[in-house]
Amino acid sequence: MSNKLTGLLVPANGEPRRIEVDNTLEALQKVVGGYIETCTICTDAVAIINEEGRLLGLPVNEHLRFFVGDALIVGVDGGDEFLSLTEKQISDLKLMILGERTSV
Repeated sequence: MSNKLTGLLVPANGEPRRIEVDNTLEALQKVVGGYIETCTICTDAVAIINEEGRLLGLPVNEHLRFFVGDALIVGVDGGDEFLSLTEKQISDLKLMILGERTSV
């Protein structure tokens, strides 16, 4: 397990951006503001969201409207280990989310 993760933070309100975060439960919980839940978004990536987001009344994510609150997208290894996203994955995800080519 790597000590740091590079991921794409998709805030409920605001522009998605590349971030680095410690690869610890506590750090991931801090990013999403509570207990974490993962949702597979493709074969090699998951969205980490606040498990209690709907109960807490978090706002609908303006970019990922099926989630509430902030979402952190990271890679996965096919098992239960989180991995950093590559720069290409971040660029491709931003293209998918924003519908336009952006720099990372």
